[in-house]
Formats: sequence, C-alpha cells, structure tokens
Amino acid sequence: MAVNFAVDLPQGTPMGKDHRKGMDVIRQSVVTCPRCGARAQREMPTDACIVVFECDSCRVVLRPKSGDCCIFCSFANVQCPPVQLRQGVNDAL
Repeated sequence: MAVNFAVDLPQGTPMGKDHRKGMDVIRQSVVTCPRCGARAQREMPTDACIVVFECDSCRVVLRPKSGDCCIFCSFANVQCPPVQLRQGVNDAL
C-alpha cells in the first residue's frame, strides 16, 4: 500500500485554470523511483503538496530534494501545479 502525505497549500494559492495566462495545469505525472526505477502514474492534487511517497515496488520512502516543494518536483516528469502556474505549463515539462 502506497503512503502519501500531503501538506495543504496556503489559502489563496491559484489552482486549475490560470486566467491570467489562459492555460490549464497538467494534473497527471509519472513518478520514477531513484532506487529501483519503478514508475507510477499519479494525479497531482491542486490543493496540497505531496511530501512523502512510498514506491510501490521497492517500498523506499521518497521525500522532496532540498529546494523542491514536493515529490513531483523532485522525481516526476511534470512538476506540481503551483510550479506550473508560476513558470508556465510548457516550462514545467
């Protein structure tokens, strides 16, 4: 069973469609375990950051790298929605 731990984002954090830039955030991301290379597709929450994730294969517990807000920014192919909105969706890929 995978373990995920979410931290709520501050009130007023923009999510979903960014009307200033007219873009939608990407919600699906593939997390790659740095230990065993297993991949897991996950839907990223828009109201929280996932800061703890257990690999389904080798059970290693992943935490964000220093300077990253969540496991998606550290170990996935698409960064989290708040980063996408700050940088622009195309820069987050």
